[in-house]
Amino acid sequence: MQLGKSSKISIGAAFAVVVLVGSLAGLAFARDNATYNLAPQNTYIENIDISGLTAEEAKAEVENFLLSNGNTLTLHVVDSVSGVTQDITFDAGISYNVDEAIQTAIGYNHDTPALQRIINSTTGVAAERHDIMLEFDLDASNLYNNLVATAPAFHVEPADAWRDFNDDNTVTVHPEVIGRDLNVDTTYAAAKAVIDDAISNVESVAELLNTVFTVEALVVETKPYLTVDEMPPSITVDYSSYSVFVFDKDVCIYHCYMGYGCGYDPALNSTYDSPTGLHYCTEKVYEPIWYNPDPKGWGKDLPETLGPGVESLLGLRALAVSDAPMIFLHGVSDYGLIGRRGSHGCINIMNEDIINIYDLIPDLSTIKDEVWIYFHDYPGSYNPDTIYHTTTYWGNYNYDYYENYDYYNS
Repeated sequence: MQLGKSSKISIGAAFAVVVLVGSLAGLAFARDNATYNLAPQNTYIENIDISGLTAEEAKAEVENFLLSNGNTLTLHVVDSVSGVTQDITFDAGISYNVDEAIQTAIGYNHDTPALQRIINSTTGVAAERHDIMLEFDLDASNLYNNLVATAPAFHVEPADAWRDFNDDNTVTVHPEVIGRDLNVDTTYAAAKAVIDDAISNVESVAELLNTVFTVEALVVETKPYLTVDEMPPSITVDYSSYSVFVFDKDVCIYHCYMGYGCGYDPALNSTYDSPTGLHYCTEKVYEPIWYNPDPKGWGKDLPETLGPGVESLLGLRALAVSDAPMIFLHGVSDYGLIGRRGSHGCINIMNEDIINIYDLIPDLSTIKDEVWIYFHDYPGSYNPDTIYHTTTYWGNYNYDYYENYDYYNS
């Protein structure tokens, strides 16, 4: 049987189609072979498009991204007591498993059926998007040195409680300051725990680098020597009002009246002024014995000693004054010595009042701080020509300086 012309044409066309299809298939499989080890279309590592890149090209892209974002994190250290906060930027030593991410990306290509790979490669469109996040690890050992460097910012110097004696015969108490120092070891351990816990929930590099980790500053406290609770009473002697005030902290717990130094004594050509400024109590004396301090002068007509007891010129109790030898706050039994200048420098206080004051002062060996005595508003040397025209109430008795001037200054 002979083939006709038309038959020859049909066979030729069919052969051509077969050749064309084979060529196209060959080209498709050749393209598939060429793209088999490339990242598939629509593939991203940390939002970096690595579609169609070789492993080496994809790695370079990702590493450039990581390099541009740095390797530092921020730790916010808060001391809620002192109010000090510090942001510490530290080299986190972050390491990323880039190779594994790229192998995962190219693995998507290997796991895709050949025909689908050919279609994806030919059309440039993947059936689905692949998002790959980098696995990472970090070494925060450098954080320790950063905490050491910032520790001085958290230092608070301990300070004792102290007080001001005011011109209005009040006392202002300033509380103690507890010393504080950052405990680097415990703060570092706490920071590591916070960071380890936080990064377990971090899903991307961008989220990691934008995270501020917060940790409470762990501190060592140093108690000062003297606290407000340990502060003993203090005493103010106000010359202008002939008053003695006893304070517990800043509260006046006792008030009484007194007399003080006569100043210049023309008969003896000597000056007997009382202390001024700030002193402290050096000794509490129970029923003191009076020893004649000037047996050849003003005490020449007095015995060598008097007392103990009511006959002592120091009364029933006495408080010695620092930096003022032989000067006491002491008792007297003569009301006429109160509200006037008449002593040789001592502060004369009625026996019943000095007993009360004595009892308010703790044993000096049991307290941490001195019992301060502030002598306030000293008027200067006494002028015997001055006549006081003031009537003042001293406890349960009245004194009119004008009417009794001769008696009080005799």
